[in-house]
Amino acid sequence: MQQITLYLKCLNGIHILQKFTFLLNRFNKNCRRSELLGVQLLVVFYL
Repeated sequence: MQQITLYLKCLNGIHILQKFTFLLNRFNKNCRRSELLGVQLLVVFYL
């Protein structure tokens, strides 16, 4: 019985991890865009 709950917890953890990596990937794509914008702004600001 305990093994089943452990297994379910494990599955739940994997599911949360997948959701998290999906969000992280989306965030990274947005982050790259904003990083490029930030670099452009810095260049404009310093020149």
